[in-house]
Amino acid sequence: MKKLFLSFMFFAVPLFAQNGTSAAEHLLLPVSASLYGMANADIAANEGINSFFYNPAGVHGDFATITGMFSYMRLIADMGLSYTSVAANFGNYGSMVFSVKSLEVGDIPETTIDMPYGTGNFFSPSLVVNSLGYSNTIGNNLSLGGSVNLIYEKIKAAEATGVSFDIGFLYKNVGSVPGLSVAGVVKNFGPAMQFDGSDLLITARDTVGTRGPRIVKISTNEDELPLITELGVTYKTVQFENYGVRVSGLYSGSSYTESEIRLGTEFSYNNQFFLRAGYAFLNSGSDEDRNIYGPAFGAGVHLNYLFDMKVDYAYRSARYFSSQSIITVQLGF
Repeated sequence: MKKLFLSFMFFAVPLFAQNGTSAAEHLLLPVSASLYGMANADIAANEGINSFFYNPAGVHGDFATITGMFSYMRLIADMGLSYTSVAANFGNYGSMVFSVKSLEVGDIPETTIDMPYGTGNFFSPSLVVNSLGYSNTIGNNLSLGGSVNLIYEKIKAAEATGVSFDIGFLYKNVGSVPGLSVAGVVKNFGPAMQFDGSDLLITARDTVGTRGPRIVKISTNEDELPLITELGVTYKTVQFENYGVRVSGLYSGSSYTESEIRLGTEFSYNNQFFLRAGYAFLNSGSDEDRNIYGPAFGAGVHLNYLFDMKVDYAYRSARYFSSQSIITVQLGF
């Protein structure tokens, strides 16, 4: 276990040498109401398809053969995030997941240099991430997982494509303590992205000499992806008189913004009804006034009759902007 942890840190820490403006920040938007209600503090949970975005190592386990998940998150400025995923459990051969995440920005008024107040037309950007991942258990307690993410962004006739990778581990029953798990994940590791397309072509006019107008291309920056390394620990108590408690903590380090420490907890009854709460703190040395988000709260219900069904909802307040909420529906067969 110690060797695994040191190897993970040796790989992850040097990655923070990359700094600068971030591309494809929609990669960071969370997709699970159950974990959002805990302030996204739990990457050490072994929750099947629900863990895929946070730590692909947590996907494989004793779950349904086929699982589907859908979530919708209401963001600031009337934007929305849709997420759909499907997981297949192949037993000893591991589990595979495919997901599609789409950020809905809405219609934006078109402006030009000649018409800065609007042309009367509108456009809607496309921001999509398709992911494919695999997870399996090695021995009794260790799980490894990874995913490849295909990123596509389009604004009118300008577009950018990219690829990123996530890799993580999950170790359960640490020190032979039932319910105690640790995990680590590196997310969004990949090459920089750059916009290109016909909308970057403009007509330049020589206002001094006698040369006529000519077509030139605007050069755009190459921006790094929002690389993140996270280390987390979770303790889940054994059910006592139908009641259970889960407590999670996480450190999140980023190549483009302040690091965070997140804490979350979950109370359950009969493994059917859940209440959750969590909060994300900026790391020491940062001005906490810069943290625009308040505490997160959530609730969920788990029904298992003809098929396995989970419905979760979470809410988090925000200063200066409207609050954010997310609902998730998960079905297992």
